[in-house]
Amino acid sequence: MVSPTPKSSSNGNTQAQATTLGVVWRMIGPSNNPIEKTLLIASAYGISHVIHSTFETKHVPIYCMLFAGFLSNILGFRMSLFRVAGTLGSNELKTTSFQKWSRVQLNNAEWAPIIMILQLAIHVLSGGSPTKNGATACLFANMGTIFYCMGNLVFFGDVVDDNPGVGHRLPPFRFAGASIRYLAVFLMVYECTILVA
Repeated sequence: MVSPTPKSSSNGNTQAQATTLGVVWRMIGPSNNPIEKTLLIASAYGISHVIHSTFETKHVPIYCMLFAGFLSNILGFRMSLFRVAGTLGSNELKTTSFQKWSRVQLNNAEWAPIIMILQLAIHVLSGGSPTKNGATACLFANMGTIFYCMGNLVFFGDVVDDNPGVGHRLPPFRFAGASIRYLAVFLMVYECTILVA
């Protein structure tokens, strides 16, 4: 069995082993608060389920897609303000404010298109009448984005210098947000597959 702990290379630098076991250990090991992170993910799914059950609307996927698009525009506009201010020099790039918003905007730019396409696909393939699981998955994806934003914007102190490669703790909200979106995308792809079959 390969040890999940970092090992020293021949040049004396500590490097993490790029093994599946090592990655999993760094994510859910005892020092990384696995219970807290699991509760956050479970609460996000629970909130998504409650929201859908409360409003019982057929347009959940479309509303979720619009929300994701609106958030993308807001984040893009916020980054533009750094340039409009005319202070986006080398010093500005080092500020906490820029680092916070930059992390969130870049990560959202990566995920939003995938999430929005799947949300639209669920709406179209279901004929405007998504199943409870499909609607909940759409909401779950948006909750993941919200949690990730919170993890970077609100709890940025936990994020600074976060580097799982050298065994640093992954911040709970950031970890939960990222994990939720992976799970939500899987659930939405599964829902699309069911609808097509």
